[in-house]
Formats: sequence, structure tokens, C-alpha cells
Amino acid sequence: MSMNDRKIDRIPYGCSGISVIIVVIISVLFYKRCFCDDDILLTGKLKNLEAGELLLFSENNEEADSIPVGTDGTFVCRFAMDEPPGVYMLYIPQTSTSVYLYLRKGARVHVMSDPAQAGQYPRICGNVANECEIVRKMNEEFIPRDPEEIAG
Repeated sequence: MSMNDRKIDRIPYGCSGISVIIVVIISVLFYKRCFCDDDILLTGKLKNLEAGELLLFSENNEEADSIPVGTDGTFVCRFAMDEPPGVYMLYIPQTSTSVYLYLRKGARVHVMSDPAQAGQYPRICGNVANECEIVRKMNEEFIPRDPEEIAG
């Protein structure tokens, strides 16, 4: 075996080592971005709704954050959780609809609604969907009723 043959044999091993290191680095970055992200991701699709904005209220803050809605009715909002986990209200001004959400670090929530479907509560998907459903039911129980209905 000549000297040139030995160099050729070593090149694939050196390249494969570098390739493995690159793959490991990319995998770690992807894992951290997708699974270790503490940011809240709130997305949605509102059918039959013109572009505008939504308002997001937290139970601990009187000011609302605005979320732009595109002409296709979609919205995306990503933010860091500065407050403790809790109940938030997503308000859709064009339809006077309030959507109650439970948000915590790492929450992924997708809201789907069609304002043309009167009387239907928006559909919520994501890793806190069960908590959001509990909050919605609790709020329905505490909606003020007509005093005559309560007295009667």
C-alpha cells in the first residue's frame, strides 16, 4: 500500500467525525428551540374577520397588549412570560368576543373562530387546551345572571 492510499483512507474518517459533530450541534439547537422554549406562542385563525387587532389582558395587569391580525384572519404572538401563570383574556373587538386562556411558560395555544357562527365559543388547541377549557367553564358559571332569574 502506498503513502497516497493511506491518506485517502483517513479522509473519510476525518470528514465523518466533523459531520457527526455538526449533526449533534444542530440537533441540540433544534431540541432547545422546539422543546425547551419557555416563551408563550399564541396563534390563531379567525374566519370571516377583517384585518385589525386583538387585545390580550392578564389578570394581574390592567393594560392590554395588542396583537395584529392579518388580512387572512391569522395572528401570531410570541412573548416571554414575565408574570406568574394564570388566566388571560383574548378580546376580539370586532365581535365583542372574550376568549379565556390559561397561560404558563412554554404554552402553545392555537385559537380558531368563525364570528359568522353565532353562539359558538372559539376552539382552542395546544398544550394548555384542557386548562383553557376549565377556565372557560369556570367563567361561564360566574357570568352575572339577571337578578330576577336568581331571585325567582
